[in-house]
Order: sequence, then C-alpha cells, then structure tokens
Amino acid sequence: MKLGKRPLQRPRKIWNIDNTANQAGEIMHYVTLDIQTRGVKKTIQFLITNIGNEDVILGYPWMAAFEPQFTWKNGVINEKELPIILRSVNPFLPGKDPIIARVKGSHDNCNT
Repeated sequence: MKLGKRPLQRPRKIWNIDNTANQAGEIMHYVTLDIQTRGVKKTIQFLITNIGNEDVILGYPWMAAFEPQFTWKNGVINEKELPIILRSVNPFLPGKDPIIARVKGSHDNCNT
C-alpha cells in the first residue's frame, strides 16, 4: 500500500492472547497514520505484524489518546465514538484515497 513503513529501532516480541508467541515473529516495522474519532484527528504510530483475519487493532495508544467510551457488558464501543477513520499521512499516493480503514456506526452514511 506504500504507507511509508519504517523500521523500529529495536524489534518487539509479540504474544497472542493465549500467551503463545505470534507466528509472524518479532515486530520489525511501524507506520504513522492519522486517526479520527468523534471528529478529532491525531497522528499515531501503528506496529505492523500479521494479526490473522483482523485488519487493525486499536490498542492502548488509541485509547489513551481518545479515551473512548465502551459498553463493557456487551463488548461494544459507544456509537458517539464513531466513525473511526484511519488515513495515510504519506502524501505521495497519486490517485489513491488516503483512507485506510473506516469503522462506522449504524447512523453514519460513510462506507466501510
């Protein structure tokens, strides 16, 4: 996707939720993306690894930056937090939409 991945200064070991080592091995690269939640935009570094069927995991850095509200009983994010949009900060993508991913709520008119 030419998102401008960059090498980490030190590789990071990653474990799966069941405490086994990730098959992809150590994380070697990151990418910097703009992320928008509730209309607020921030730039966050995302680590790159194989996470199976998922496209992206929004973890602690996103939670610390945006302090989103969840309904923990149901395991869902509050609708007022949506949409969540990831955009490339790499301006050299001619002819490409800079949106990488978008999570929408039931009342939003944006595409997934």
